[in-house]
Amino acid sequence: MLLFFKDILRCNALWLLLFCLCIPGTGRAEEPDYSLDFIYVNANTGEAAGGHSAIKLGSTVFHYQFFPGDFFLLVRDSWPHFKYIYTDVSNRTISIRRLPLRPEVFYRLNAHFIRLLISQQEALLKLDRAESGLSLLRQLSRKRNTIELPVAGLFDNQSAGNDAMASLRHALEKEAGAVGVEQMLQLFRKKAGALLQEKGVAGVSARLSALREVLLKQYFLQLVAQGVSLAGDALITFPDSTGLRIEELNKLAEYKSQLQASIVHLFLADMPGQAESIVLQTARYLAVSRSLFTCRLSTLDPFSGAAVIRNVTGDDDLQSVSEHLQRNVARARRAFFQETVHNDVAYGQLEISRGRLNELKNAILYGSPVRGEPGLLLPSRSGKVTIDWLDYGRSGVLAGAAEDEKLLAAVIARVKSGVAYDLLRRNCATELLRNINTAFANSVEGREALGGWLTPDTGFVFIPAELQTRVGEEFPVTDEQILLSRRLKMLKMLFRRENDMFVWLREANVFSSTLYSPRLNDSTFLFFTDDVSVMRPLLGLANIAWAALNGAAGLLTLPVDGGERIQQGGRGIFYSLPELVFHNIRKGTYGFGNSQPVAP
Repeated sequence: MLLFFKDILRCNALWLLLFCLCIPGTGRAEEPDYSLDFIYVNANTGEAAGGHSAIKLGSTVFHYQFFPGDFFLLVRDSWPHFKYIYTDVSNRTISIRRLPLRPEVFYRLNAHFIRLLISQQEALLKLDRAESGLSLLRQLSRKRNTIELPVAGLFDNQSAGNDAMASLRHALEKEAGAVGVEQMLQLFRKKAGALLQEKGVAGVSARLSALREVLLKQYFLQLVAQGVSLAGDALITFPDSTGLRIEELNKLAEYKSQLQASIVHLFLADMPGQAESIVLQTARYLAVSRSLFTCRLSTLDPFSGAAVIRNVTGDDDLQSVSEHLQRNVARARRAFFQETVHNDVAYGQLEISRGRLNELKNAILYGSPVRGEPGLLLPSRSGKVTIDWLDYGRSGVLAGAAEDEKLLAAVIARVKSGVAYDLLRRNCATELLRNINTAFANSVEGREALGGWLTPDTGFVFIPAELQTRVGEEFPVTDEQILLSRRLKMLKMLFRRENDMFVWLREANVFSSTLYSPRLNDSTFLFFTDDVSVMRPLLGLANIAWAALNGAAGLLTLPVDGGERIQQGGRGIFYSLPELVFHNIRKGTYGFGNSQPVAP
């Protein structure tokens, strides 16, 4: 579980702190304006129906987002990227209330939110260990000789005699001295057997994590001894326009040697927490070897088993997104072949960019569903591994399995409760306010530093719009700044150039509008109501009638679309109802391919 957090979970907390402190969100150092900006993003369809709250410190935005697995987590974004996503793609207007701060208060808040991010990642690491331990414990309890291990799904465990693996074996045995791979295998079998029998020496999570490490290292030795190759579907091999040039082949040969040395060093150093990295680096070593053999670039499939699979629709702007991803691949490729120090980082970016582009290519060419996974990807596909001697010492684990399972389940439940969403008590508004307050010892100190004080249980501040209003009342903020949504911004420009009435008549409906193309995710509607007030109920009635008519027509298309049109009609009615009481939610959205993306 939590494979989509692996890139963060493996970071040392100190490194994460240095990263957050030293690298600003915009990618270049700027003198901060020493203010705390309260941000409100107005509503739109879907999860955005209640609006959204965030804060900005300098050029960095902190806010809460949903992640797969029902995780509600604090995230850090650059201000340009945040603004692009919400105003340009999601077509939502942003309100900003700026609270000037003394420099020491600004830095205190910034450091506090970074510490919260570190604490959150430590909790996720604890959860990952507990879930991995629980999975291993349950697999051992089945009394079978197969175990599911991370990264193992990238290898063809039935293959043998790979030349690159023979070279790796030679390097490993040479560095190990008199100890051969077969002897190392026997040693790790004994280590695993001892851990299987061990009881009460360490916490259950620590003991099972140690066992998992030993099993992964033993699996690595099995790969080397057998000389396995990568699985056929583990490689991204779409043809580039040209093959690898001589200088690129030389760079890959150099990187292959670096990987081999790194694998040997990590294994013989026997440092805790490195086993999965050893197996992953071995897979990369084989991918690079394949590239050198074919003279065409091959990289690992970066998606894990936690990837969300979805069918694509006409809303997804596949061609435009594909063109953007092609530019990303070209940029990542240039970066890797020009890199001289951080080769693993550059190669990882190349893996990610090629993996995402490959998903889009398959969707465009074959109509295949696409896999999606947030954040930085790391090849970690799990696979079944046969361990013939697993019965040795298994009884030691099984004797206390029930109690161990309870302990691990309790840890998992406790951590998950701390990252869960609650509509009234733990949402994007209440958590930001709570986090701001915990930066100070008490309300007196906080009021002195901020010029005001609000608690998460004050009135209706759990509603993002209400929080923004109360901020204006309780804190000495400057005048409100409004950043218009994409459509309203373009509409304003049209009003300057053309006749107001002509523009409104043309742009008020989805059929004649030149600023918007209907999208399935926006539900069925006829008129825009975000730029009108007095006429909103009347236009809302028209939208309800139109949605109902389309929903009824869906009865005729039911055998073809499986009820999609009926569902869209229902959503159209639902999002039109607030318009009857002068409130607007739906504004329409734009695809990522409709504008120039901004890097996170």
